[in-house]
Amino acid sequence: MKRFLIIFSLALLPLLSFATSQTTITEGTQYKAVDLTPSTPSRLTVPKGKILVVEFFSYGCPWCFKLEPSLEAWLKTKPKNVVFERIPVMFEQGWDVYAKAYYTAEALGVLNKITPDLFNAIHVKNKDLTSESAMQAFFASEGVSKKEFESAFDFSPGIGMELQRSNSLMMGYKVFVVPTVIVNGKYYTNPALVNGDDQLMMQVIQYLVDKESSGNVK
Repeated sequence: MKRFLIIFSLALLPLLSFATSQTTITEGTQYKAVDLTPSTPSRLTVPKGKILVVEFFSYGCPWCFKLEPSLEAWLKTKPKNVVFERIPVMFEQGWDVYAKAYYTAEALGVLNKITPDLFNAIHVKNKDLTSESAMQAFFASEGVSKKEFESAFDFSPGIGMELQRSNSLMMGYKVFVVPTVIVNGKYYTNPALVNGDDQLMMQVIQYLVDKESSGNVK
């Protein structure tokens, strides 16, 4: 009986995949319009002639870690007119360190190398990197000297400005669930809107990119 249930469950997988691929994407269900007000203090700047896709995320977020493989696969094949940006959020304890780590890695030119390793260290190896000393040790394991790390993490005014911008955008766009992906500053989706389905979330993002490219979002 148990073997039958396993086989039956496996047989359902293609059907479930097919059902996901046939999902009708509609505003108000899988994605929503961004709610901005005239008093919104900071807004995303969409480059002329481009489609801006922004992921609000944190290294400490398990749903961000879960989405990462699907997102990275999409980034390798995304349309050429798409500009992708990540914005780290800081609304959980210790996430300020993760946000500073993101901008530190970016400033030091090691962001692409650091990102997958940092996600794995936190969510696979269960390391607590929410203190500066722990994060410095992690960067050292990635080949970044203590002096290089501290010069960016502690003394870079540019990082302080990026953190202020991140917080302002998070508040302005009312981002309190991560990952939240905003397309062209107009529409957003997140795991809650797609019932935690990573593949569907990427389909929604591509749908919005296509519609924005054609100027016919509905």
